[in-house]
Amino acid sequence: MNSQRNIVIIGDGKWVINIQEFLENNAEDCVVFDSVWDLPMKIIQKLDLIIFHSEKETEEKLHALECLGQIIGPEIPILINLESQMLSTFQKRLCYHNRLIGVKWSFPIESNYFLELISNGDTAAHLVERITAITKADWLKRTVVSTCGFSIGERLFAAIVREGMFLVDQGYADIESVDRACRNDAGFYIPFVGNFRYMDLMGVYAYGRVMYDLNPELAKNVQFPPFAQQVLSQGGDGVSNGRGFYTYDDDGKQHMLNKFKEFTIEMKQIIAQFQTMQDNIVDV
Repeated sequence: MNSQRNIVIIGDGKWVINIQEFLENNAEDCVVFDSVWDLPMKIIQKLDLIIFHSEKETEEKLHALECLGQIIGPEIPILINLESQMLSTFQKRLCYHNRLIGVKWSFPIESNYFLELISNGDTAAHLVERITAITKADWLKRTVVSTCGFSIGERLFAAIVREGMFLVDQGYADIESVDRACRNDAGFYIPFVGNFRYMDLMGVYAYGRVMYDLNPELAKNVQFPPFAQQVLSQGGDGVSNGRGFYTYDDDGKQHMLNKFKEFTIEMKQIIAQFQTMQDNIVDV
């Protein structure tokens, strides 16, 4: 299907670099700009798609979208990272808001089949269909389309993060124990089956029996707990600057990044092998 498209990526940081490299490796014509105001007219006139990926605060993203909507044609779709926000939050300030589609990439993109496209009732269905067709044919074949206006993947991950924070904050476990439990329990089955097929494997009845007792005790905190706030106040940003919940020297940072990339490539191969088997299961 691939006929080279003119794509502009707006933003900066590791995500933008990764998106650009991924698309260029998939024969797309990509140009990156730090901000909306850097877009030259000769680029705007040839656009097929804009990917806007920003880590800035919501109001700054809204202002940038508002300006973007004033300089590009109404038929140009825009993909935007939502994180925990609703798609409608960003639609309200955009001219022709029906062309805005939320997106959740999975880092590193080239090692993962997953891409989530996020729409709602105000999103133009034909644009979602067009982007879905492109991604499945030329980019990431296991594209998921969420029509609820928020990211399903982000919410699932947020629930795990919130509960982990709660367990450490309350003294039930330390950081290393939470990480080990994630890796050695859920981490073993989630790449293979996900939540619901795992319950099928283990027996749905058992989960139905304990659900009532589990729900009241799950964390509902909406703020970073003190131990995590301390990491932030000390400038901790994780691997990127060597200070996070763990510490990394220069060699350790690079080693972690290299091993993560190596791991994701191997996981992609393993998941693909078993996913083919699952896709071929016939319902009876």
